Amino acid sequence: TITVIEADLCENCKGTGCLYSRTPCTACLGTGKVQPMSPAPFQKEAPKSFQDLQRGFLQTYGKRIKAELPGVTLVPTRVGSHVEQGFLRSMQQEDVQLQPAYHGTLRKNFDSIQANGLLVPGTGGVTVANGNAHGAGIYTAKLGASHLSKAFSKDSKDIFVCAVADDRSQCEKGHQLGSLTLHSESKD
Repeated sequence: TITVIEADLCENCKGTGCLYSRTPCTACLGTGKVQPMSPAPFQKEAPKSFQDLQRGFLQTYGKRIKAELPGVTLVPTRVGSHVEQGFLRSMQQEDVQLQPAYHGTLRKNFDSIQANGLLVPGTGGVTVANGNAHGAGIYTAKLGASHLSKAFSKDSKDIFVCAVADDRSQCEKGHQLGSLTLHSESKD
């Protein structure tokens, strides 16, 4: 059997609007159609403060996140001032786009992440916790795939909802990375 997915149909539910056992699809919010990603605030101009960034992020993505994670309470987290300043600086770089993502981890790592931000294993005393099948890095999941991050929050139901300052460039033609095809990668 070959399944053809129309370009405007949701890949997650294959256009049905439902997942298993008639649960509404979280990627398309039950419509069966691809939901266009709203352009995040600050795509043309960096936010003036970290709190402005958090407010704009929640206004843009909050509804979709809450649809995917029913009953969730989204709470802007306090992070170290050096994390705030570094993130705001990264938003000023050319071709950086704000993207939402999920990150799952053990509860014992929460305080360190809030104080220092997400760090690549091998830096800042961070060690590899769940393997590095695709290389050393920070592993996140896109909206619609929160289950991937939840799997790494083994001792808690909590996961981080993150804003990612994405500087990746799209490859004209994907190239092989092991058994996977890479279509975009970060400049740094």
